[in-house]
Amino acid sequence: MAITPFFTVAPQHVQVALLALMRLNGMMLMAPPFNQPVIPVQARMGMAFALVLLVWNSLLASAPPLAGDVLMLAGLGASEMVVGLTIGFIARLVMTAASLGAELIGVQIGYGLASLIDPVQNTQLNVLTRLYDWAMLGIFLALDIHHVIISAVVESFRVVPPGTPVLSAAALAGIVPLGGHMFAVGLALVAPILGVLLLTHLVLVLAARAVPQINLMSVGFPITVLVGLVALLTTLDPMAGIVGRELRGLEGALGALVRSFASGR
Repeated sequence: MAITPFFTVAPQHVQVALLALMRLNGMMLMAPPFNQPVIPVQARMGMAFALVLLVWNSLLASAPPLAGDVLMLAGLGASEMVVGLTIGFIARLVMTAASLGAELIGVQIGYGLASLIDPVQNTQLNVLTRLYDWAMLGIFLALDIHHVIISAVVESFRVVPPGTPVLSAAALAGIVPLGGHMFAVGLALVAPILGVLLLTHLVLVLAARAVPQINLMSVGFPITVLVGLVALLTTLDPMAGIVGRELRGLEGALGALVRSFASGR
């Protein structure tokens, strides 16, 4: 008498699980806070596996047929990874815009002279950029944007099931305007401070021309740092408003991205 196993795993189930994991891991490689190097790879894989289990019934309902060969399976996996990376990239744009603005301010104030090697990200950053990164991450978590990202990925499983070819020029064309918009946001965050620093440098240069005995390096550096910090403190509230507005708009941007993938099917 043959013994019937308690449960069976069909090859089609393994394929859909692997494709879903590829999409989720692609998102976690780009989207904050999942992309932080302090989060172990094992923890990311565990979160991705848990999300797959939560949507397992819907994944099985739209499971694609088995791939004919290894090359076809690799192509489907690459497509899923690109979908996840794209979702994470859109979610990361606001953080990148804030980092860009902080880097510009840090160089103008003079923090570039004291740049440091970040032991976490293994990159050379000034102190102000790192401070902006942590502040923006705090706002990101306070507004529950990480839940918005997870909802967008789960919604993408419903709109474009794993194994569905979605890559097209029309589907990816909407990313370019968003990148330009985030560059403008980064400049808007620091434009008042850059204006104040420009006037400060102009005054220092005129003072040095009027009184050549002034050592511009020894006198101008502390003045620039002080003016920059005061301008930064006075513009924190408008900055938080701009960042909050852009982060709240991510839900619509991610929804439009998922719909564009659906139109590329």
